[in-house]
Amino acid sequence: MGSQRIIVLGTGASLSSRERDNTSLVFDTPSGLLLIDCASNPYRQLLLAGLDPARLFAVFLTHSHPDHIYGFPSLVHHLVMARRNSTLAVYANFPTLRTAAALLNAFGLRAEFLRFFKIPEERNYTVIDAEDFTLITTPVRHVVPTLALRVNSKLGSSSFVYSSDTGPCPELAALAKDADIIVHECSVSRPSQGHTTPAQAAQLAESCGAKKLILLHFWPTMEMDKVYEEASQHFKGEILLASDFLEVEL
Repeated sequence: MGSQRIIVLGTGASLSSRERDNTSLVFDTPSGLLLIDCASNPYRQLLLAGLDPARLFAVFLTHSHPDHIYGFPSLVHHLVMARRNSTLAVYANFPTLRTAAALLNAFGLRAEFLRFFKIPEERNYTVIDAEDFTLITTPVRHVVPTLALRVNSKLGSSSFVYSSDTGPCPELAALAKDADIIVHECSVSRPSQGHTTPAQAAQLAESCGAKKLILLHFWPTMEMDKVYEEASQHFKGEILLASDFLEVEL
């Protein structure tokens, strides 16, 4: 039947550190790899994670901020150099697709294998309905138009939600209801517009009935013991403070 897993390629916020690259993740499923956001050098990050970049079938860009999209032209350039010819789908909302296209144009990159798909700004929109999983998105509340996503496995009953960058919002709570794993940004120590504290992320996970909370997108000055202590006061399930290249079975 095969297995599915989440591999976290980077766990830093917009300001990365020696230990943490900017945040991105990959969903590894028998049908291939789904890359979620493009930070750093995605091609090399996949190799460092022990993954074959040729297995990529899609890229999902959550929003247009540099730390989530600046690696996209690098990925395309590497795939061109690797002589890729199979289709690579790119999913994003319109402002993010526009930025992605502008980045490719700035470098004069042309890739016949790319196919761009605009995701509408509506709740619970089904982006992919594949043989082994379904991908659903909903807009969340960040500084720019941003999409969170949910993957429901068809190989079992497991599911995970990735918040992307957002403040607490009912849209995310609805998307995350009854999800097994919530992967949530955690980049501020006090409530702030467009971002989430450890307590707020934990409160969401608890209210949604999640079994596991994975925190990432850490600001460099955050103290991990304090992050864990704060989150554990509000969530009774398992809490993981993600490090780069963390792997979690779905």
